[in-house]
Amino acid sequence: SLLLRRWEQAKAGAGRVMLVTGEPGIGKSRLVHTVQERVGGERPVLLRYFCAPHHRDSALYPVIAQLESVAGFSRNDPAGVRLVKLQALLARSDAPEEAVALIAALLAVPAGERYRLPEMSPQRLREKTMAALLGLFAGLVAQTPALVVFEDLHWGDPTTLELLGRTVERVASLRVLLLLTARPEFRQPWLDQAHVTTLPLNRLSDDETSTLAQRVAGEAPLPGAALRRIVRHAEGVPLFVEELTRTVLESGHLADDTSFASLPVPASLHDLLLARLDRLGSAREVAQVGAVIGREFTHPLLSAVADQPEALLQQSLARLVRSELLFQSGAPPNTRYSFKHALVQQAAYESLPRSRRAALHLRVVEALVGLDPDAEAAQPDLLAWHCEQGGLGERAASFYIRAAFGSARRGAYSEAHEQLANASRMVAAMPEGTSRDRRELEAVLCFITATRMHRSYACSAAAEAHERAAELWNRLGRPAEFLEVPRTRYEFHLFRGEIRQAQEIARSLLEASKRQTDLRYHILGHLLVGSAMMICGESLLDAEWHLQEALVLIQSRSVVPGVPSQSLSELDAIHLSSVWGMAHHLLARVRCWLGYLDQALTCLPEIVERPVPAPYKVVEVAFLVTQVAARSYFTEAAELALSVDRLSKLARESGLPLYEAWATIYRGHVVSCCGDPEQGITTINEGREACESIEVVAFSCHHRALLAEAHHRLGRLRKARQLLTEAQDLAERTGERWYDAELARRLGELDRQEGDLGAAARRFERALSIARRQHAKLWELHAATSLARLWHEQHKNMEARAVLAPVFNWFTEGLQTSSLRRAKKLLDELDESRDRFEGNS
Repeated sequence: SLLLRRWEQAKAGAGRVMLVTGEPGIGKSRLVHTVQERVGGERPVLLRYFCAPHHRDSALYPVIAQLESVAGFSRNDPAGVRLVKLQALLARSDAPEEAVALIAALLAVPAGERYRLPEMSPQRLREKTMAALLGLFAGLVAQTPALVVFEDLHWGDPTTLELLGRTVERVASLRVLLLLTARPEFRQPWLDQAHVTTLPLNRLSDDETSTLAQRVAGEAPLPGAALRRIVRHAEGVPLFVEELTRTVLESGHLADDTSFASLPVPASLHDLLLARLDRLGSAREVAQVGAVIGREFTHPLLSAVADQPEALLQQSLARLVRSELLFQSGAPPNTRYSFKHALVQQAAYESLPRSRRAALHLRVVEALVGLDPDAEAAQPDLLAWHCEQGGLGERAASFYIRAAFGSARRGAYSEAHEQLANASRMVAAMPEGTSRDRRELEAVLCFITATRMHRSYACSAAAEAHERAAELWNRLGRPAEFLEVPRTRYEFHLFRGEIRQAQEIARSLLEASKRQTDLRYHILGHLLVGSAMMICGESLLDAEWHLQEALVLIQSRSVVPGVPSQSLSELDAIHLSSVWGMAHHLLARVRCWLGYLDQALTCLPEIVERPVPAPYKVVEVAFLVTQVAARSYFTEAAELALSVDRLSKLARESGLPLYEAWATIYRGHVVSCCGDPEQGITTINEGREACESIEVVAFSCHHRALLAEAHHRLGRLRKARQLLTEAQDLAERTGERWYDAELARRLGELDRQEGDLGAAARRFERALSIARRQHAKLWELHAATSLARLWHEQHKNMEARAVLAPVFNWFTEGLQTSSLRRAKKLLDELDESRDRFEGNS
């Protein structure tokens, strides 16, 4: 009665959510079925979702299964047919093309060029997919009242439950009754919303038990003794009442109370269900096969696994449907079956001998792959579970790892974690040896990848995983296919500010590449060494050579004479955003510091236009960061504004928190330089806090210097000095020395403003020395300009010109940058002073 009242309210436009809770067998499924029957004559939109215990780690499994069902997918449908069916379904909700692309990706349906998804981060993909699913849901229920059933939510995966929570919020304004079932322990934060009602089901009273038993019996009269025995044994559990009544009806002992008294009655519901299955004859085996497949299954899959003559299979299915152990929906060849209750499936499953059960699981794997060539890509989690239950631990581990990586790519990190835990269990049971080490390494690398996607490259939670990966990689002989191990480990230490450890990893890899002929070894070795030299502040000329060498090897596609060429596609595993892009953006920074300012900027856009593999927008965003950073070194802040805005927007859309944090810091720098230092300080600190939250330390020296500059503008010289001193200490501690010359120069500027001209001169000269040692012409120009200005103020014009002119004259490009304009202006002032002096003399 309450449910039907809620249905009337929903039809009137006041959407309602009903959560029916209760212990197993208490009648949740029966109540749902009754509501469906009562409202079915009104022809509402009916959407049904089932959660299952072995799918609780499969993100959005109930949603995917329902979409495949409502779209009319068949196991043997080719990809093109599936896409057409999906388009037809989405057309009913006026879904935009992006939604088609997103849902096709979710269902692993190749969608072609028309529906190609743009590159985006897992977080962004997850949010967009959620929005597309919510839009599809709203479209499907827009024209007609809808009954939406979600059963067994206590087995729901985290992503499905999150989507359900968002759906609950939207239902209030839709003509929808959202009917949910779960066990009593189920809890969600949306349960206290005004349009949500929880209906706990209690056990039946004796009178209610008698009424239900007589209803099940129909026209067959139940003897008094039979009815009393049903009431006594069923203990008020509706499913027990129904099945016990049917057992009595099927027994034939209804003539009198005396004959019924001798009928054995199972002591539990489980035993009763087993007894009913035993009386089904050949249909029992079909029920067992179906139970191995799952709560729901299709006729083609059942047929492939059962391996029975079609006539016999159809006869058995008909008997199971007549006995109300199975429900049937759809027309051939897309007929689907579902067990009346999860307890029925469980009883059928547990009635199988363990060996037979394992064999059937493996037949399910064979059938899934045989019916759908894309099954391994589309349903690795399902294949993993069946392999595990079938005793194929290594193959199960492989599928679990594949499933975890897919979950991580879609932003379903909770599911990825559980899938990796399952993979680890499988690996632990394998015998020691190479196969076990390889599978464990795959699992560890998947965990590292998921952690990097979910949190950051520098996440401390992955520290042990990086060390274990290195141990396994060394034990396996450092195979090139797992070069992801040193690459991710290098980046882990680099971004944490553990530069010396990163440098050692890079040098070790390059040294090892001398004994390798594989192209990937050499490219990655030069790339990492060049990167390490750059950030360590070693010779920038050497850093440039190594980065160029990596690019030459990529472009030539050969390593040394006599080694066959290798295609660029083989390099995908080296770096998720392509080593080509990484090498170019690092080279842009190096050339900027070397003084080739135009080259540093003009080579940056090339990467955005080049069609290289890049799962995310990392390449483009990294280049924008480099562009912004480069301009911050030698141009006016106002010129940075557009680049910073673009960087912020792209980093936010791509779900890249590190780059978004860096964009925030540079935005604060722009604001500070353009007249609002106080707001600039606030914004820079927001970016720094964001970096700290993801444990990234790299480039913090420069960020502290930008903050010090903002305080300097406000006349807070002591605070500025404190920040610059902290930056120097950090550089000493971490080994990040590329900015040493600038830190010394900036401290010298504070000395000059405070009147300690001797200290200022010494710091400027130290900055010059560092820059020359590093071959960093840009920093040398800055130091020479500061020192020349100091000497000019002290009327040491000849010395000032002697230190600045040679550096300035070295530059042949970037002459319109603020750094060179300032130097040129100072040189002109020095020339004027010299001319005045000579004129006066």
